[in-house]
Amino acid sequence: MLVFASSQRMVWAQSGVTPREADQELNASYQEAFRTLTPAAREKLRKAQRAWLAFVEKNKVAMRIASQPLGIPPARCQEVEVKEMVNRSMDFGLSNEVSADGQFKPHFQRVDADLNSVYERCLALLPPAGKTGLRDAQRAWIEYRDANASFGLEFLSGLTVRRADQLTEFYIASTTASTAAKGPPKSEPAPPDPFERAR
Repeated sequence: MLVFASSQRMVWAQSGVTPREADQELNASYQEAFRTLTPAAREKLRKAQRAWLAFVEKNKVAMRIASQPLGIPPARCQEVEVKEMVNRSMDFGLSNEVSADGQFKPHFQRVDADLNSVYERCLALLPPAGKTGLRDAQRAWIEYRDANASFGLEFLSGLTVRRADQLTEFYIASTTASTAAKGPPKSEPAPPDPFERAR
């Protein structure tokens, strides 16, 4: 069973942190959890972490490709990256004990369908290069999710909701915000009235 997160870590996760601080906390959390596990559980955690690292790299590339054409500032990309590290650090504080998985199956199916819907909306916003980047990132995320299967459907549901939120906040909400910041579209001047002089 993974150790539970301390209240100090919960407070830390809710405060603003730099990428370096987030990375240091992530490594510390991983090592702390790793020490408490059996050899078999350690291998599962190691596999899941490798899959997460692959996802993070592809997701970073996807966001950088999408940011310019969508008008999303680089700082927004960094915010998402830091939040992902913070959330991953918190994952190590969750129990990997699986119980009553059947009761979570309908919920998992529902949130998975929601994620698919959000993903399709995001793809619709992107030019070809952005679509390719997002597809690569999403495939890597699915591999990461599947690497956590032994932790149960409740845990997988949480990961799925988090991914849907991440996609919504970055691709949809950020795009809406940048459009709103530019203001309403300027109306074209009315064409001259050819009969005005005759009046």
